[in-house]
Amino acid sequence: MPVKSKATTKTISKAQPKVTPPNTPSSNTPEIHPLRTGHCPSLKGLSRLTYELGGGTDDAIMFRITDNSGGGHFSDEWVSWKLIELTLQASSPITSHQLRKLYSGKSANNAGFLTAVLLKEGIIEAHPEKRRYYRLTGKAPSLTGPASIAATPSTDKPKAIAKKSPASKKVPKKQ
Repeated sequence: MPVKSKATTKTISKAQPKVTPPNTPSSNTPEIHPLRTGHCPSLKGLSRLTYELGGGTDDAIMFRITDNSGGGHFSDEWVSWKLIELTLQASSPITSHQLRKLYSGKSANNAGFLTAVLLKEGIIEAHPEKRRYYRLTGKAPSLTGPASIAATPSTDKPKAIAKKSPASKKVPKKQ
């Protein structure tokens, strides 16, 4: 039976080591400036979210979550309104799950938090027949408006999960 040698040969590469440039925006990535701050409750109403709408030199509107009063993690990466709009238009009815693909996978909470922001901004509304489903309102985001008062705290406070109103219950008909 042949005996294998334990000696291994290493190939030494004479190629230059890879040099990673410092984290600077590339010429293809426009710099984004926060232009408006807003606040809204999370979808379950258990925490308060802070978000920003921003813009850059290319006039693209961008969204990002910046704070969560609850314990849920999130990524503060900017997401383009154009990508959000394309995603929402391709889905009917809309769920927060469809927005997950807009993020690089850093947090599962981002899609739900973005859904809460879009609700607050009036871009989507609750579906009249399906719970946890939404539909487009036809409204586009605005960098100006009532939520643009960044220094004034929002009156939106976290609340318990809302129960169905008594008006939505079926009342038996009198005969």
